Amino acid sequence: MAIKRYDVVAVTGSYTDRNGMEKRRYMNCGAVFETEKGLSLKLEAIPVGFDGWFQLYEPRTEQQSPAVQRHAFRQPATASRQAAAAAAQEDFEDDIPF
Repeated sequence: MAIKRYDVVAVTGSYTDRNGMEKRRYMNCGAVFETEKGLSLKLEAIPVGFDGWFQLYEPRTEQQSPAVQRHAFRQPATASRQAAAAAAQEDFEDDIPF
């Protein structure tokens, strides 16, 4: 069984926050796992234009992770979906000969 040991992170740039402090922008690019055979690196992304250096950080727990907004996408009600489908069908009912 593989155990996640580190997050692989790259610095992709910097920005200035509201207080005028310069901060670094980070991108999580993958993970390092410990397996029975040793350490394994799984890269999922390589940033464009970065300096070639990755940093390894211990994975954050859920309490340590910054709040992530999750947008709930709701399906329209069944009647609304049927009305939308009927309206779309009406748009295609015309006398174009092709």
